[in-house]
Amino acid sequence: MSTSSGGVSDLFPVWSPDGSTILFVSNRSGSNQLWTMNVDGGDQRQLTFDATTKWQVPDWSPDGRHIAYQADNDIWVADADGTNQVRLTATTAVELGTAWAPDGSKIAFARGDTPAWSQVYVMNADGSDPHVVRATAERQIVPAWQPF
Repeated sequence: MSTSSGGVSDLFPVWSPDGSTILFVSNRSGSNQLWTMNVDGGDQRQLTFDATTKWQVPDWSPDGRHIAYQADNDIWVADADGTNQVRLTATTAVELGTAWAPDGSKIAFARGDTPAWSQVYVMNADGSDPHVVRATAERQIVPAWQPF
């Protein structure tokens, strides 16, 4: 979903683990914030209301109780209803593309320490132990987990 109507953009949709809800970024309230809606388009709810601009692909935790997202170039987590927002990273780099590990213990993301955005990081879901798992000359923006 990437729609635009009358200056409103709805971006980066992500299905909830149970398939009943879609999490997305929208500027319909004036700045990019997190929203959810039922899969039929009903019950649209704004989750975040703060001044930090949300961007790139948010992600649900595997149990559907939390969301990870990018705001003001850092990685954040919150409860699935948008409450209890916690900043997990605070660097001068731009960080994007959150992806929860299938077991919910870790979050992967891309860090743009260089203009090429060439590093993929993994950290514990509480923000501890961020470390590079892939550094390359190729552009890395939205990491994803794959089963082995």
